[in-house]
Amino acid sequence: MIRMAHERGIEVTAGIWDHIYRGGVQGGGIPGASENAGKRVPGLVWGVTADNLAPYTKAALRRFIEVFPEIDAIQFRMHDESGLKAAEIQPFWHDVFASIRQTHPKLRLDLRAKGLPDAVIEDALDLGLPATVSTKYWMEQMGLPFHPTHINIENQRERRHSYADLLRYPQRYRVHWQLWSGGTARLLLWGDPDYVRRFAATARLYDGNSFEVNEMLATKMLGEPHDEKPLEILNPQYRYYDYEFERYWHFYRAWGRLTYNPEDGGGAWEHEFTQRFGPQAGIPVMNALRLASKVLPAIVAASYRYQNFPTTRGWAEMNRQGSLPEYAGEEGSDIQQFLNVREEAKSIVEGSDTACAGRKRPAAGSRRSRTPFWSKPARPRGPSGLGRTTSSGPPSPT
Repeated sequence: MIRMAHERGIEVTAGIWDHIYRGGVQGGGIPGASENAGKRVPGLVWGVTADNLAPYTKAALRRFIEVFPEIDAIQFRMHDESGLKAAEIQPFWHDVFASIRQTHPKLRLDLRAKGLPDAVIEDALDLGLPATVSTKYWMEQMGLPFHPTHINIENQRERRHSYADLLRYPQRYRVHWQLWSGGTARLLLWGDPDYVRRFAATARLYDGNSFEVNEMLATKMLGEPHDEKPLEILNPQYRYYDYEFERYWHFYRAWGRLTYNPEDGGGAWEHEFTQRFGPQAGIPVMNALRLASKVLPAIVAASYRYQNFPTTRGWAEMNRQGSLPEYAGEEGSDIQQFLNVREEAKSIVEGSDTACAGRKRPAAGSRRSRTPFWSKPARPRGPSGLGRTTSSGPPSPT
Protein backbone atom coordinates (compact mmCIF):
# COMPACT_ATOMS: atom_id res chain seq x y z
CA MET A 1 0.00 0.00 0.00
CA ILE A 2 2.85 2.38 0.84
CA ARG A 3 4.54 1.66 -2.48
CA MET A 4 1.28 2.24 -4.36
CA ALA A 5 0.88 5.57 -2.58
CA HIS A 6 4.43 6.63 -3.42
CA GLU A 7 3.89 5.74 -7.08
CA ARG A 8 1.09 8.31 -7.04
CA GLY A 9 3.06 11.00 -5.22
CA ILE A 10 1.34 10.38 -1.85
CA GLU A 11 3.26 10.25 1.42
CA VAL A 12 2.11 7.94 4.22
CA THR A 13 2.05 8.84 7.92
CA ALA A 14 1.36 6.18 10.54
CA GLY A 15 -0.60 7.32 13.59
CA ILE A 16 0.36 5.73 16.93
CA TRP A 17 -1.94 7.08 19.59
CA ASP A 18 -1.85 4.58 22.47
CA HIS A 19 1.40 3.51 24.13
CA ILE A 20 0.07 1.53 27.08
CA TYR A 21 -3.53 0.50 27.60
CA ARG A 22 -4.94 1.69 30.92
CA GLY A 23 -8.63 2.01 30.06
CA GLY A 24 -10.61 5.23 30.44
CA VAL A 25 -11.03 7.16 27.18
CA GLN A 26 -8.81 4.58 25.50
CA GLY A 27 -11.77 2.21 25.58
CA GLY A 28 -13.39 4.21 22.78
CA GLY A 29 -16.81 4.15 24.43
CA ILE A 30 -17.12 0.37 24.06
CA PRO A 31 -19.06 -0.99 27.08
CA GLY A 32 -16.76 -2.86 29.45
CA ALA A 33 -13.58 -2.03 27.51
CA SER A 34 -11.97 -0.13 30.39
CA GLU A 35 -12.25 -3.21 32.61
CA ASN A 36 -9.85 -5.07 30.31
CA ALA A 37 -6.78 -3.00 31.19
CA GLY A 38 -3.94 -5.32 32.16
CA LYS A 39 -5.81 -8.47 31.10
CA ARG A 40 -5.20 -10.87 28.22
CA VAL A 41 -7.84 -9.84 25.71
CA PRO A 42 -7.88 -10.54 21.95
CA GLY A 43 -6.92 -7.44 20.00
CA LEU A 44 -5.09 -5.72 22.89
CA VAL A 45 -1.39 -5.71 23.71
CA TRP A 46 -0.87 -7.17 27.18
CA GLY A 47 2.15 -7.40 29.43
CA VAL A 48 3.24 -3.77 29.10
CA THR A 49 3.92 -2.16 32.48
CA ALA A 50 5.32 1.12 33.76
CA ASP A 51 8.71 -0.61 34.13
CA ASN A 52 9.01 -1.99 30.60
CA LEU A 53 7.00 0.65 28.72
CA ALA A 54 9.95 2.62 27.31
CA PRO A 55 12.10 -0.42 26.35
CA TYR A 56 9.09 -2.14 24.75
CA THR A 57 8.13 1.01 22.80
CA LYS A 58 11.65 1.55 21.48
CA ALA A 59 11.96 -2.07 20.40
CA ALA A 60 8.50 -2.07 18.82
CA LEU A 61 9.20 1.15 16.89
CA ARG A 62 12.50 -0.21 15.60
CA ARG A 63 10.77 -3.36 14.43
CA PHE A 64 7.89 -1.42 12.89
CA ILE A 65 10.24 0.72 10.81
CA GLU A 66 12.27 -2.34 9.81
CA VAL A 67 9.13 -3.97 8.44
CA PHE A 68 7.88 -0.73 6.82
CA PRO A 69 11.06 1.17 5.90
CA GLU A 70 9.23 3.29 3.32
CA ILE A 71 6.99 4.99 5.90
CA ASP A 72 7.31 8.78 5.58
CA ALA A 73 6.34 9.93 9.08
CA ILE A 74 4.82 8.90 12.40
CA GLN A 75 2.20 10.89 14.29
CA PHE A 76 2.19 10.43 18.06
CA ARG A 77 -0.43 11.24 20.63
CA MET A 78 1.64 12.78 23.38
CA HIS A 79 -0.47 13.28 26.51
CA ASP A 80 -2.28 11.21 29.13
CA GLU A 81 -5.03 9.97 26.81
CA SER A 82 -2.34 7.81 25.19
CA GLY A 83 -2.11 5.88 28.45
CA LEU A 84 0.88 7.78 29.81
CA LYS A 85 0.77 9.22 33.31
CA ALA A 86 1.78 12.86 33.76
CA ALA A 87 5.06 11.97 35.45
CA GLU A 88 5.94 9.55 32.64
CA ILE A 89 5.48 11.93 29.70
CA GLN A 90 8.78 13.79 29.65
CA PRO A 91 11.18 10.88 30.39
CA PHE A 92 9.24 8.53 28.10
CA TRP A 93 9.49 10.85 25.10
CA HIS A 94 13.14 11.62 25.76
CA ASP A 95 13.92 7.89 25.56
CA VAL A 96 11.82 7.46 22.41
CA PHE A 97 13.27 10.53 20.69
CA ALA A 98 16.83 9.46 21.49
CA SER A 99 16.15 6.01 20.05
CA ILE A 100 14.64 7.43 16.84
CA ARG A 101 17.57 9.81 16.46
CA GLN A 102 19.96 6.89 16.70
CA THR A 103 18.20 4.69 14.13
CA HIS A 104 16.12 7.00 11.87
CA PRO A 105 17.15 10.64 12.43
CA LYS A 106 15.41 11.91 9.28
CA LEU A 107 12.00 10.39 10.04
CA ARG A 108 9.41 13.17 10.32
CA LEU A 109 7.46 13.23 13.59
CA ASP A 110 4.03 14.79 14.11
CA LEU A 111 3.59 15.67 17.79
CA ARG A 112 -0.03 16.15 18.84
CA ALA A 113 -0.37 19.53 20.58
CA LYS A 114 -2.94 18.74 23.26
CA GLY A 115 -1.23 18.37 26.62
CA LEU A 116 2.20 18.63 24.97
CA PRO A 117 4.74 20.23 27.35
CA ASP A 118 7.15 22.81 25.98
CA ALA A 119 10.02 20.73 27.33
CA VAL A 120 9.06 17.80 25.11
CA ILE A 121 8.92 19.99 21.98
CA GLU A 122 12.30 21.48 22.82
CA ASP A 123 13.73 18.03 23.51
CA ALA A 124 12.77 16.76 20.05
CA LEU A 125 14.13 19.86 18.33
CA ASP A 126 17.36 19.91 20.36
CA LEU A 127 17.98 16.32 19.29
CA GLY A 128 17.74 17.48 15.69
CA LEU A 129 14.60 15.56 14.83
CA PRO A 130 12.30 16.95 12.08
CA ALA A 131 9.32 17.50 14.39
CA THR A 132 6.03 19.18 13.51
CA VAL A 133 3.36 20.14 16.07
CA SER A 134 -0.15 19.01 15.07
CA THR A 135 -3.24 20.79 16.36
CA LYS A 136 -6.97 20.71 15.71
CA TYR A 137 -8.25 23.51 13.50
CA TRP A 138 -11.72 24.09 15.03
CA MET A 139 -12.74 21.80 17.90
CA GLU A 140 -13.31 18.23 16.72
CA GLN A 141 -15.80 19.68 14.28
CA MET A 142 -15.96 21.48 10.96
CA GLY A 143 -16.27 25.18 11.73
CA LEU A 144 -15.86 28.00 9.23
CA PRO A 145 -12.71 28.16 7.09
CA PHE A 146 -10.74 30.56 9.27
CA HIS A 147 -8.78 30.09 12.46
CA PRO A 148 -10.96 30.85 15.52
CA THR A 149 -9.91 34.28 16.72
CA HIS A 150 -10.68 33.80 20.44
CA ILE A 151 -11.51 30.30 21.60
CA ASN A 152 -13.84 29.49 24.48
CA ILE A 153 -12.68 30.42 27.99
CA GLU A 154 -12.66 26.74 28.98
CA ASN A 155 -9.64 26.03 26.79
CA GLN A 156 -7.84 29.36 26.50
CA ARG A 157 -4.88 28.24 28.61
CA GLU A 158 -4.18 24.91 26.98
CA ARG A 159 -3.62 23.52 23.51
CA ARG A 160 -6.82 21.61 22.98
CA HIS A 161 -7.44 23.20 19.58
CA SER A 162 -6.52 26.12 17.33
CA TYR A 163 -3.10 27.76 17.36
CA ALA A 164 -3.19 28.60 21.11
CA ASP A 165 0.33 29.75 22.08
CA LEU A 166 2.11 27.77 19.36
CA LEU A 167 2.96 30.70 17.05
CA ARG A 168 6.30 31.53 18.64
CA TYR A 169 9.30 33.40 17.27
CA PRO A 170 12.00 32.80 16.34
CA GLN A 171 10.22 29.91 14.63
CA ARG A 172 11.68 26.43 15.21
CA TYR A 173 8.88 24.19 13.95
CA ARG A 174 5.86 24.16 11.67
CA VAL A 175 2.25 23.56 12.72
CA HIS A 176 0.23 20.84 11.01
CA TRP A 177 -3.49 21.68 10.94
CA GLN A 178 -6.07 18.96 11.60
CA LEU A 179 -9.61 19.58 10.34
CA TRP A 180 -11.67 17.12 12.39
CA SER A 181 -14.56 17.17 9.96
CA GLY A 182 -15.68 13.74 11.18
CA GLY A 183 -17.57 15.23 14.12
CA THR A 184 -19.75 17.31 11.78
CA ALA A 185 -20.02 15.71 8.34
CA ARG A 186 -20.14 12.03 9.25
CA LEU A 187 -22.72 10.62 6.91
CA LEU A 188 -24.39 13.13 4.58
CA LEU A 189 -22.72 14.09 1.31
CA TRP A 190 -20.45 17.14 1.45
CA GLY A 191 -18.72 19.19 -1.23
CA ASP A 192 -18.10 22.95 -1.07
CA PRO A 193 -15.24 24.19 -3.28
CA ASP A 194 -15.49 27.69 -1.78
CA TYR A 195 -14.80 26.30 1.69
CA VAL A 196 -11.83 24.23 0.53
CA ARG A 197 -10.21 27.17 -1.29
CA ARG A 198 -10.52 29.41 1.75
CA PHE A 199 -9.26 26.71 4.10
CA ALA A 200 -6.21 26.10 1.89
CA ALA A 201 -5.25 29.76 2.25
CA THR A 202 -5.56 29.69 6.05
CA ALA A 203 -3.38 26.57 6.34
CA ARG A 204 -0.45 28.77 5.32
CA LEU A 205 -0.48 30.43 8.76
CA TYR A 206 2.91 30.22 10.49
CA ASP A 207 4.57 29.10 7.26
CA GLY A 208 2.25 26.08 7.25
CA ASN A 209 2.69 23.49 4.54
CA SER A 210 0.37 20.66 5.58
CA PHE A 211 -3.03 19.77 6.97
CA GLU A 212 -5.26 16.73 7.30
CA VAL A 213 -9.00 16.20 7.04
CA ASN A 214 -11.03 13.27 8.37
CA GLU A 215 -12.10 10.76 5.79
CA MET A 216 -15.86 10.46 5.44
CA LEU A 217 -17.26 7.67 7.65
CA ALA A 218 -14.22 8.00 9.96
CA THR A 219 -16.55 7.71 12.95
CA LYS A 220 -18.65 4.87 11.57
CA MET A 221 -19.05 2.07 14.16
CA LEU A 222 -17.59 4.33 16.83
CA GLY A 223 -18.17 2.81 20.26
CA GLU A 224 -19.18 -0.57 18.83
CA PRO A 225 -17.32 -3.79 19.66
CA HIS A 226 -14.53 -4.47 17.17
CA ASP A 227 -16.14 -7.69 15.97
CA GLU A 228 -19.55 -6.09 15.39
CA LYS A 229 -20.89 -6.46 11.84
CA PRO A 230 -20.68 -3.10 10.01
CA LEU A 231 -23.97 -1.30 9.49
CA GLU A 232 -25.00 -0.57 5.90
CA ILE A 233 -25.71 3.09 5.12
CA LEU A 234 -28.30 2.46 2.42
CA ASN A 235 -30.78 -0.39 1.99
CA PRO A 236 -29.84 -2.77 -0.85
CA GLN A 237 -32.49 -1.49 -3.26
CA TYR A 238 -31.05 2.05 -3.05
CA ARG A 239 -27.36 1.14 -3.16
CA TYR A 240 -25.61 2.52 -6.24
CA TYR A 241 -21.99 1.73 -5.32
CA ASP A 242 -19.73 -1.19 -4.56
CA TYR A 243 -17.95 0.45 -1.62
CA GLU A 244 -19.43 3.06 0.70
CA PHE A 245 -16.56 5.51 0.27
CA GLU A 246 -17.58 5.86 -3.39
CA ARG A 247 -20.58 7.93 -2.26
CA TYR A 248 -18.16 10.72 -1.33
CA TRP A 249 -16.27 11.09 -4.61
CA HIS A 250 -16.89 14.85 -4.70
CA PHE A 251 -15.53 15.28 -1.15
CA TYR A 252 -12.26 13.65 -2.15
CA ARG A 253 -12.04 15.46 -5.47
CA ALA A 254 -12.66 18.90 -3.92
CA TRP A 255 -10.09 18.45 -1.13
CA GLY A 256 -7.50 16.77 -3.33
CA ARG A 257 -7.73 19.09 -6.28
CA LEU A 258 -8.33 22.47 -4.65
CA THR A 259 -5.72 22.18 -1.92
CA TYR A 260 -3.22 21.40 -4.66
CA ASN A 261 -4.42 24.24 -6.88
CA PRO A 262 -7.04 26.58 -5.37
CA GLU A 263 -7.26 28.40 -8.72
CA ASP A 264 -8.84 25.38 -10.40
CA GLY A 265 -12.06 26.57 -12.00
CA GLY A 266 -13.99 23.37 -11.34
CA GLY A 267 -14.33 22.05 -14.87
CA ALA A 268 -13.22 18.56 -13.84
CA TRP A 269 -16.07 17.99 -11.41
CA GLU A 270 -18.63 19.89 -13.47
CA HIS A 271 -17.96 17.30 -16.16
CA GLU A 272 -18.23 14.52 -13.56
CA PHE A 273 -21.62 15.75 -12.33
CA THR A 274 -22.85 15.94 -15.91
CA GLN A 275 -21.60 12.43 -16.60
CA ARG A 276 -23.30 11.05 -13.48
CA PHE A 277 -26.59 12.95 -13.54
CA GLY A 278 -27.04 14.02 -17.14
CA PRO A 279 -26.72 17.37 -18.96
CA GLN A 280 -29.91 18.84 -17.49
CA ALA A 281 -29.55 17.74 -13.85
CA GLY A 282 -25.77 17.65 -13.39
CA ILE A 283 -24.99 21.31 -12.70
CA PRO A 284 -28.13 21.95 -10.58
CA VAL A 285 -27.28 18.92 -8.43
CA MET A 286 -23.70 20.20 -8.04
CA ASN A 287 -24.91 23.66 -6.99
CA ALA A 288 -27.44 22.19 -4.55
CA LEU A 289 -24.72 20.11 -2.87
CA ARG A 290 -22.42 23.13 -2.67
CA LEU A 291 -25.09 25.24 -0.95
CA ALA A 292 -26.15 22.45 1.39
CA SER A 293 -22.52 21.93 2.43
CA LYS A 294 -22.33 25.50 3.79
CA VAL A 295 -24.97 24.91 6.46
CA LEU A 296 -23.26 22.71 9.04
CA PRO A 297 -19.96 24.67 9.27
CA ALA A 298 -21.92 27.89 9.87
CA ILE A 299 -23.95 26.22 12.64
CA VAL A 300 -20.81 24.80 14.30
CA ALA A 301 -19.01 28.15 14.25
CA ALA A 302 -21.85 30.49 15.15
CA SER A 303 -24.30 28.62 17.37
CA TYR A 304 -22.95 25.26 18.50
CA ARG A 305 -22.80 24.35 22.18
CA TYR A 306 -19.18 24.07 23.24
CA GLN A 307 -19.89 20.89 25.16
CA ASN A 308 -20.34 19.27 21.74
CA PHE A 309 -16.63 19.78 21.09
CA PRO A 310 -15.71 16.04 20.89
CA THR A 311 -16.34 14.16 17.69
CA THR A 312 -17.70 11.36 19.87
CA ARG A 313 -20.42 13.64 21.28
CA GLY A 314 -21.09 16.41 18.79
CA TRP A 315 -22.85 15.47 15.58
CA ALA A 316 -24.23 18.55 13.85
CA GLU A 317 -26.10 16.46 11.28
CA MET A 318 -28.22 14.92 14.06
CA ASN A 319 -27.92 16.81 17.38
CA ARG A 320 -30.87 18.89 18.53
CA GLN A 321 -28.54 20.59 21.05
CA GLY A 322 -30.73 19.93 24.04
CA SER A 323 -33.82 21.66 25.38
CA LEU A 324 -34.40 25.39 25.01
CA PRO A 325 -33.16 26.14 28.57
CA GLU A 326 -30.05 24.06 27.86
CA TYR A 327 -29.41 25.81 24.58
CA ALA A 328 -29.89 29.20 26.23
CA GLY A 329 -26.74 28.43 28.23
CA GLU A 330 -24.78 27.89 25.03
CA GLU A 331 -21.15 28.99 24.97
CA GLY A 332 -19.66 29.10 21.50
CA SER A 333 -16.27 28.16 20.14
CA ASP A 334 -15.20 31.61 18.84
CA ILE A 335 -16.34 34.15 21.39
CA GLN A 336 -14.68 37.04 19.54
CA GLN A 337 -16.73 36.67 16.36
CA PHE A 338 -20.11 35.43 17.56
CA LEU A 339 -22.49 36.58 20.29
CA ASN A 340 -24.37 33.83 22.10
CA VAL A 341 -28.14 33.90 22.52
CA ARG A 342 -27.94 34.88 26.19
CA GLU A 343 -25.83 37.95 25.39
CA GLU A 344 -28.10 38.99 22.56
CA ALA A 345 -31.18 38.67 24.80
CA LYS A 346 -29.50 40.91 27.38
CA SER A 347 -28.63 43.43 24.69
CA ILE A 348 -32.25 43.53 23.47
CA VAL A 349 -33.67 43.90 26.98
CA GLU A 350 -31.24 46.68 27.89
CA GLY A 351 -31.52 48.36 24.49
CA SER A 352 -27.75 48.51 24.25
CA ASP A 353 -25.12 47.27 21.81
CA THR A 354 -22.37 47.30 24.44
CA ALA A 355 -22.26 43.51 24.74
CA CYS A 356 -21.99 43.07 20.99
CA ALA A 357 -18.62 44.78 20.48
CA GLY A 358 -18.75 44.10 16.76
CA ARG A 359 -19.66 40.44 17.12
CA LYS A 360 -22.25 38.79 14.92
CA ARG A 361 -25.65 38.39 16.57
CA PRO A 362 -27.46 35.03 16.40
CA ALA A 363 -30.49 36.69 14.76
CA ALA A 364 -28.29 38.32 12.14
CA GLY A 365 -26.59 35.01 11.49
CA SER A 366 -29.97 33.39 10.96
CA ARG A 367 -30.99 36.08 8.47
CA ARG A 368 -27.70 35.65 6.64
CA SER A 369 -28.14 31.91 6.27
CA ARG A 370 -28.71 32.40 2.53
CA THR A 371 -25.38 34.19 2.19
CA PRO A 372 -22.70 32.26 4.10
CA PHE A 373 -19.87 34.09 5.84
CA TRP A 374 -17.27 32.84 3.35
CA SER A 375 -19.19 33.61 0.14
CA LYS A 376 -16.15 35.43 -1.27
CA PRO A 377 -13.26 33.02 -0.74
CA ALA A 378 -9.69 34.20 -0.48
CA ARG A 379 -7.51 32.44 -3.01
CA PRO A 380 -3.75 32.09 -2.56
CA ARG A 381 -1.51 32.49 -5.57
CA GLY A 382 -0.60 29.32 -7.43
CA PRO A 383 -0.71 25.69 -6.25
CA SER A 384 -0.81 25.35 -2.50
CA GLY A 385 0.68 21.87 -2.41
CA LEU A 386 -1.15 21.14 0.83
CA GLY A 387 -3.16 18.29 2.14
CA ARG A 388 -3.50 14.92 3.74
CA THR A 389 -6.55 12.79 4.34
CA THR A 390 -6.46 10.76 7.50
CA SER A 391 -8.22 7.42 7.72
CA SER A 392 -6.66 6.09 10.89
CA GLY A 393 -10.02 5.03 12.30
CA PRO A 394 -12.38 6.76 14.70
CA PRO A 395 -10.77 9.76 16.43
CA SER A 396 -10.61 9.82 20.20
CA PRO A 397 -12.79 11.90 22.57
CA THR A 398 -9.97 14.40 23.12
